[in-house]
Amino acid sequence: MEPEQSYEFRCLRDDVVQKMRHHTYVDAATHVFQYLVLPAFTPTIAWDVFRRPRLGHSDDFILVRTTWRSDLDSEKVRTPVERLRHSRPLQPTIELNLLSVPSAELEQLSKELAELKLPIGAASHSYGIDGTFYEIAIDQSSVYSSSAKCRLSWWHTPPAQWPGVLEWIKRAAIIFDASAQSVPSIPLRIRPIDDTASKE
Repeated sequence: MEPEQSYEFRCLRDDVVQKMRHHTYVDAATHVFQYLVLPAFTPTIAWDVFRRPRLGHSDDFILVRTTWRSDLDSEKVRTPVERLRHSRPLQPTIELNLLSVPSAELEQLSKELAELKLPIGAASHSYGIDGTFYEIAIDQSSVYSSSAKCRLSWWHTPPAQWPGVLEWIKRAAIIFDASAQSVPSIPLRIRPIDDTASKE
C-alpha cells in the first residue's frame, strides 16, 4: 500500500471506529451497552445491546452486531491503480445484523455489567502495537449529544485488577458467538450518515 492510500485507509478506519463506538450505523432504540473488538488485521466488530419499551410489557432487549469489513476495504486501496476503481470518498463496507438472543439473557448481562466493581486507572502489565484492543461502554448516548457514561478499554487481556470484567466477557462471548453461529441473523437497514448535519 502506497503512503497516500495508507493515509486514506487510516483516516477511514478512525472515522468508522468512532461511528461504531456511538452505534451511528444502527437505527434502534435506547442503547444499553457495547462490547467492541478492535483487531489489528481483521474486521472490527461491535456488539450492541438496545432496550425497546413495549406498552404493557417488560422492555425487550435486542442484540445488534456491526462489522466493518476492513479486509474488503483495504483491498480497495491496495495500489493506486486499484484505488481508481472505487468512488471518492471511499465508503466503508458495513454489515449490520440483528441476532436472535432471548431478551432475558441480554438483560441479565446488562445487570451483571452494571454491578461490576473495579478500581479506576488499573495498570496493565502487557503492551503491544499489533493484536487486539477491546472496549466496553455502558449506557452510552448518541454521538450527537453527550459521550458514554463509562467506557473501559484495554489491550490483549483486562488488567489483573479487573477480574470481574474478564468473567463477564467470557459469559457474554458465549451468548454472542452462539447467536451469530447457530441462528441465521437478520440483516438490518443501514441508516445513512449525514456528516454535514452532525457538524452543525
